[in-house]
Amino acid sequence: MGRNKIPHKFGSIPFELWEKLEGNDKQFLFKYDYHRKKMIELDEEIVELKLDIEEKKKKKEKHRKRSEEIFKKNKHLKDDYSVSFNISKNDKKVKDKVHRYWLINIKYRGSNLSVHIGKDEYVKKYIKKDKWLNRDNDLPKNLSVEDIKNCMSQLVGDGIYDLIKSGENIFKKDIKFIDLV
Repeated sequence: MGRNKIPHKFGSIPFELWEKLEGNDKQFLFKYDYHRKKMIELDEEIVELKLDIEEKKKKKEKHRKRSEEIFKKNKHLKDDYSVSFNISKNDKKVKDKVHRYWLINIKYRGSNLSVHIGKDEYVKKYIKKDKWLNRDNDLPKNLSVEDIKNCMSQLVGDGIYDLIKSGENIFKKDIKFIDLV
């Protein structure tokens, strides 16, 4: 029987009949009335919570719009002060042989800077010899492209941010890989 088909109270029982009911029957009626009352209370609480949720959604939307306005007005700061970098590989074919070189690409204040790391053999040797990267001896024997990118990012990340914090114009300075490690 669905909740809407259940009567609110079990029924109007005359006092004389009530007095004649046995304990189990009276207990059943008390339990029924108690649970019906709880359902009504919970329905009222659900309505209040739905109103509270709607109010919070409106507040959230207000804050989202305001933060969007602030971001749009100050978008230039992201371009001016946000630093991003990645490690990339460059494959060059020379006399039927492919040579792989590694680069650090830095983007800062709307400009790009590439820093040459070295040949594939040099980079792999450097990673395997680096004590900090190899501290747990968990580097694979054959480093994949992703392994190299992750290791090099860990090595140069702090150096890039330190160079930026120094206040020097990184685009006028001749930066070497070793300066970033």
